[in-house]
This record gives sequence, C-alpha cells and structure tokens, in this order.
Amino acid sequence: MRDYTENELCETVFYLARYAECLEIDKAITVPDERELFHMLLDWAREFTRTFELDGEKDYMTELESQGPKWLTTTFP
Repeated sequence: MRDYTENELCETVFYLARYAECLEIDKAITVPDERELFHMLLDWAREFTRTFELDGEKDYMTELESQGPKWLTTTFP
C-alpha cells in the first residue's frame, strides 16, 4: 500500500462521480441517496488510489475507466 496525494484522491473521486452521473442519466443505475453515493465514492477512491501500483504495468486512468463503471453498476443496480 502506498500514500497518495490529495490531488490523486480528488481526481479519482471526480472521475467516479462523472461515471455515476453518466450511468444515472442513461438509467443504467439508480442512486437513492446522493450523500451515501459520495461517501462510497470517497471510500472506493481511497482504496483504489492506495492500492494502485504506479510503477506497475497498468495505466491508472485505464484501470479507473474499467473498474469504476463496473463497481457502480454492481453497487447501484
């Protein structure tokens, strides 16, 4: 596990929120409580950012784009 910067965390939350908004507009997910969504996004962003290996083979944004929508559709069917 690694430490992460505030900017990394904010950027991750931003993109996850955008994915959630797009999925909700497309009616792919239903978010009953937006405050709950925010706290879930924040927790998930902390975990994702903390465990992502910057020196690894995977690209940060590609992984976020892949995992974020899957997580949202699984959590908010």
